[in-house]
Amino acid sequence: MRHQELIDKWELGDAVQLHLSQVNVPELAVQVARVLRPSDWLLLEGDLGAGKTTFVAQLAREMGAKQNATSPTFSLLNVIQLESSGSLVSRICHMDLYRVKRSQELQHLGLELEITQTSIAVIEWSENIEPEGWSEFFQVTRCKKPVRIPVIKIAHEENKDLRFYSLSWKSLNEFLFG
Repeated sequence: MRHQELIDKWELGDAVQLHLSQVNVPELAVQVARVLRPSDWLLLEGDLGAGKTTFVAQLAREMGAKQNATSPTFSLLNVIQLESSGSLVSRICHMDLYRVKRSQELQHLGLELEITQTSIAVIEWSENIEPEGWSEFFQVTRCKKPVRIPVIKIAHEENKDLRFYSLSWKSLNEFLFG
């Protein structure tokens, strides 16, 4: 991948910006899969139709999923089991919080049972939950807090096939307190 050097920098915690065609999404997923570790929470941000779920499907395949990853827009949560991923991650908890209107709704999803020490959480629309809501969620459910929080923002380019990817990291304090 010609963006390999940039992804390597991102692994070290630097912010990275990429312009990619949709045909390059599988290559990006390969590189991001290398970076993810158990207990990471990957936040995906972007408008409707930006390609967040498409990216998750590619990422899941790269990490060893045999099932197709589909949008959890209506179920809010899909758990994707990983087989022979070559990593310590055993599953992806893919959440789509687009329809969530109040942070209290998170407390009834059973996330504390799904998000384990060997899973990663991939969250679309995490920004729909205010930082205080995430703090309350962790207090009420006792869900394991993320160890690291990589963030990928996806934006449309003028050319409908191109996307602008901004990869960065958030600290737990940034996530919880804005």
